[in-house]
Amino acid sequence: MKTDGFTLVEMLVTVSIAVILMMVGAPTLVETVRNNRIAAITNQYIASIYAARAEAIKRNLPVSICSSPSSSAAAASCDGGAGYEDGWVVFAEVGAGEPDGVIDDDDIVIRVNESVRGTTSPAAPAISIRGQGNLANRLTFRPNGLVQNALGGTITVCDVRGPSRARRIVLASSGRTRLDTEPEDPECAT
Repeated sequence: MKTDGFTLVEMLVTVSIAVILMMVGAPTLVETVRNNRIAAITNQYIASIYAARAEAIKRNLPVSICSSPSSSAAAASCDGGAGYEDGWVVFAEVGAGEPDGVIDDDDIVIRVNESVRGTTSPAAPAISIRGQGNLANRLTFRPNGLVQNALGGTITVCDVRGPSRARRIVLASSGRTRLDTEPEDPECAT
């Protein structure tokens, strides 16, 4: 007697093995997605820092990065909010005088980054990007590429997992950055 197909017992065994494998693999997959997301957002912010420094040197003007909830260049503004997770703007400060980190009519918007806040779903958790000290609301590069406040500082990127998975961008007064993936005591706000 020739049979084509599977018996009920064979099908149940196959489905049971598949379910067990998914139960073991799903948490690892979610963790990988979270790690990749926080790494991508950190790299996106670092790219904005590099762009701001390069534009300051190229244009021979102060260039600032500030938090902004607007995702269009026409409506970009520095809101001085709690963090950069709602979006940020890179702009050249054309006006005379000391750079103020505020987008004025004569300033040139170079790059606008949309919100990276995320959701509360397990695969895309809420993100916070917070500058500490001098970098809390804005970061300005002088025309020579150095940080305006001459002190540098840190910017911490966190998700709902808290300080254990935080990434810290360390900015030297020279304008160079390095990434600290195991900060000792990061300040996370999600």
